[in-house]
Amino acid sequence: MTVDELRSQKAAERAAAIDRLVEEAKQEGGTGELASRTYWTIVYDLHMAPMTTNRRQLESLGILMPKRDGLSEGEMVEILKTVLRGLASLSIYVTGADALSTPQLYVMVYGAIDDRVREMPNDPGVREYIDAGLVGPDPEQGYIRDWIPVPPGCEEELND
Repeated sequence: MTVDELRSQKAAERAAAIDRLVEEAKQEGGTGELASRTYWTIVYDLHMAPMTTNRRQLESLGILMPKRDGLSEGEMVEILKTVLRGLASLSIYVTGADALSTPQLYVMVYGAIDDRVREMPNDPGVREYIDAGLVGPDPEQGYIRDWIPVPPGCEEELND
């Protein structure tokens, strides 16, 4: 499935679910905010959207991330590039990676993509972040990786 097909499918499923919530609210006598699409969009996205993992979302795009065992640093970099670009295509970005070695970053991303998350809409106003800085930086090293995608318009802010 292409990214565009996945976006369209998710958008249609989400819109239908929100439409049902708005209609149910109106049928139950809801007015004003309780019958507004904005209100039910927020409720749906934060509390009712299906649970998934970023790994599952990547796999739906045909992107796999194998265990680190036996991979060279060069192979890890190439896999990370593919995975991080795939995540970025889903509006999911890794931040704080400059303090991690390539093996540390690989292990962090490998584990983080298995966290349960809500399936959020893929649009410019909605982004998810995976903070690699929470792993704990190595103060002796700094890594510059210009191949890690950042949200549009945030290049300087995230790379300072």
